[in-house]
Amino acid sequence: MKKLKFDPLNIVICGIGGQGNVLASEVVGSAMTDRGYRVAIGETYGASQRGGSVMSHVRVSEDQELSVLIPSGEAHIIIGFEPLETLRMTRKYAGPNTTIVYDPRPVYPLGVLQGIQQYPDQEALMAEIAELSAAAYPVPAADIALELNQKAFAKGCAAVNKKEA
Repeated sequence: MKKLKFDPLNIVICGIGGQGNVLASEVVGSAMTDRGYRVAIGETYGASQRGGSVMSHVRVSEDQELSVLIPSGEAHIIIGFEPLETLRMTRKYAGPNTTIVYDPRPVYPLGVLQGIQQYPDQEALMAEIAELSAAAYPVPAADIALELNQKAFAKGCAAVNKKEA
């Protein structure tokens, strides 16, 4: 078992219902448990079935038994599936040692889609995430997944067409 840089290591995973937040926390927790660490996971589902906020706390330790909640300002890693949710969690949980990895592609709430509300300026949102963290890495994960899906679909169609020919 490798020594942790921080013990406990505090990870916040956040996003919108339906993006796989709960699955991601389970994958991270299982991977760390398989490596011999002690893991505590706490999740908030909120209105997750309706596209609402979803957040998980994943706490990892070499030997401590931990509560599931990360204290404000003490996250070491924030993984965000949606930029506005990432900013909300950054404001609450980021500290001087926080690294943030997030998808900058917005998922617009119903009020924005209806024209009742306005989504924050993307540049300002990303700048604040960077300012409030030790390091911030926007990764276009949804765009990458869509591109891979299109390639796989095209490859599958080509294989079917080849068999039919």
